[in-house]
Amino acid sequence: MSNQCKGCRASVRVSEESIKKLLEDILRDGSLTLASEDDYIARLSHCRDCPNLDYGTTCRFCGCLVPIRARISEKHCPDPGEAKW
Repeated sequence: MSNQCKGCRASVRVSEESIKKLLEDILRDGSLTLASEDDYIARLSHCRDCPNLDYGTTCRFCGCLVPIRARISEKHCPDPGEAKW
């Protein structure tokens, strides 16, 4: 599997530092809340075991960065067959 996105030719690997910065930017306006640490860890555990996780960070169903989606309390698992959380 290539480390490059076919459409943009950019790297599809996202660093933890980049994810942290993106999350800070998303939460800055105050309209979203963080999931509890326990919920976040449980959500990530489900995602890490999911066969639809690409590159260790990206959901194949919606294209989101899983560490960000799992951190936001209002979000849910996008699996159309059976949401895991």
